[in-house]
This record gives sequence, C-alpha cells and structure tokens, in this order.
Amino acid sequence: MSRETLNTLNNRKEIRPRILGGEGLGASPFITCSMGFFARNATAENLIYAVTAGHCFKNSIIVYHRAWKDYGNATTIGIVESVNKPYDYGLIRVMGENINPLPIIRNSDSKQFKELLINSDVSVSSSGAHLCKSGYFSYVTCGRVRALDGFHKVSDTTVEHSIITDGVSFKGDSGGSVFSYSNFKR
Repeated sequence: MSRETLNTLNNRKEIRPRILGGEGLGASPFITCSMGFFARNATAENLIYAVTAGHCFKNSIIVYHRAWKDYGNATTIGIVESVNKPYDYGLIRVMGENINPLPIIRNSDSKQFKELLINSDVSVSSSGAHLCKSGYFSYVTCGRVRALDGFHKVSDTTVEHSIITDGVSFKGDSGGSVFSYSNFKR
C-alpha cells in the first residue's frame, strides 16, 4: 500500500454514533429514560444539549446512550447540566465531538419508515389531538390527548403541567420524543 493511500485512510472522518429520539439514556449501563431531541444553546451555538425528562437524572451525572435492541457497549453522551423539576425537563450537555446530533426519531419496528425526520415544532393545543411518542421500552406508540395541564406521579414526586394521553408507555420511556404526523388523517 502506498504512503498516499495510507495518508488518505488516516485522514478519513471517524464513524460517529447516531443518537436518535426515543433511544435509551442511563447513568450506568442500565437504561433509566429515553432520548427526546437535540437542542442548541441560543447564545452559544457550539453548545449542544440532549433533552430528556427532568426526573431522570440529577445534575452533574455522566449519561450514556444505548440504541434500541443494542445490548452492547453504551456510548458516553455528556453530563447533566440542568434539571427543571416544575416543567420536568433535563439538559445533558453533549461532550466531545464523537456524537452526531441528528433531528431524527427512532421507529425501527416500522417496515416502511424506520426513522422519522423532525422538521418542525408544534404546540399541543387541544384534547383529542393525535399524539405519538418514541421510547426505549415501548418503542413508537400513539394515542389521543386526554388532558393538557394534567399531573402524574413519578416515584414520590408529583409532576405537574403534563400532557396526558391514552397511548402506551412504560417505565424508562420518560423523556422520549413526542410527536405527531403532519399529514395524519383519521
């Protein structure tokens, strides 16, 4: 092999793990919650955060990622930088350059649409609206909104300002991507 070929091979970009909405997050090899989406800091765009549920982790915890049905090694994402309990969201500051933040939701059980592209944001504004979520344990499930300003219990804590649906969700799905299809018809 020529020196030029070796230099070309050495200069190729490393393969970066893809972390998609709905995949697993944990503070150890065990999965605690699900990945919601990535966000950039409005005042410092080089700061990228993984967003999940606030009741999942405490500040300053190192968080790991695991894809659906991947029981191998976990990938370090970053450190929990902010937890907001009243609104139940947590921000994990993405550390290192090995993470590839993509606006995609995992939907592996679908034969036709294994990944769903996030292309906008919309507020949920009415009861009865169709809403889906992607979580590590129950994957993608959908249902109807039953309450907009509800509450639920997580361990000994009451979480307020919650959207309550009749969709299936398991422990560990918390923080996963919540979405609706833009062309959904009844």
